[in-house]
Amino acid sequence: MNIKNVFNFYSRYGKICYYDNKLDKDILLFIHGLSVCKEVFYKQIELLNNDFRIIAIDLLGHGGSENASHDFDYAYTVQGYSDCIIEFLTLFGAKAVTVYGWSMGGSIAIELLERYSGVKKIYIDSCTPVSYIQGNMRKAYLFNKVARLIIKKFYTYDEAIDCLKKGGIVPNHTHSFQKIEPVIEGFLRANGNMREISFASLMEMKGVSPKECVEKQREKVKILVGAKDPRINIKYLKKHFADITEIYPKSGHAIFWDNPSTLKQLLEQN
Repeated sequence: MNIKNVFNFYSRYGKICYYDNKLDKDILLFIHGLSVCKEVFYKQIELLNNDFRIIAIDLLGHGGSENASHDFDYAYTVQGYSDCIIEFLTLFGAKAVTVYGWSMGGSIAIELLERYSGVKKIYIDSCTPVSYIQGNMRKAYLFNKVARLIIKKFYTYDEAIDCLKKGGIVPNHTHSFQKIEPVIEGFLRANGNMREISFASLMEMKGVSPKECVEKQREKVKILVGAKDPRINIKYLKKHFADITEIYPKSGHAIFWDNPSTLKQLLEQN
């Protein structure tokens, strides 16, 4: 990404770093997952950079953004992250916003759909709309050693690579190791306290209940999931959201990484 297109926004909890191509077009907002950074979406930015005003943010405690300055137990939750993004979008009077959220970013996208009227469509990648009301987290997700890997406070370089690999971020014929290096650096930079608080907040199931929000506004939602995703219970998605779910047989926990042109194709269909 062109460093000239990286800017800072000063939210209530600290400085947020973001990419913005500044085009006079509808906004396409990218929200990354836990412990990574905006650079993980470099390929989508390359493919769509002339078609939208693309904004890709680093959440607080991630990438080029600052660690939260106060109220950590709230600032590092889905609601806290969403507050900052809403503050950001409101500043620009943003309307007709399309949001692409990966993993934890998908949970934030659902929160934005419920709370920010300018959101017209969300794509949630490798994220399942659970019901906070029914408390059905263990029906929607698969809890195994892969899930536990993401909440360590500190990682070595090799551990970061291994964790990203299990999350689907691996070098291949499309992504060179050189392109992954900024994501590895972002993973190692991610605040350890943030990691623990963010994961715990997801388990506590507070805020907008994703399942009920998506059921109410399902025409604005597309769910993308890999058949090989070790964290997602696909049977749950087929039961509740078959009509708005796309399953990718050869993919794991990062559809956008395995299939970089998928979002462009989906956007062209709508």
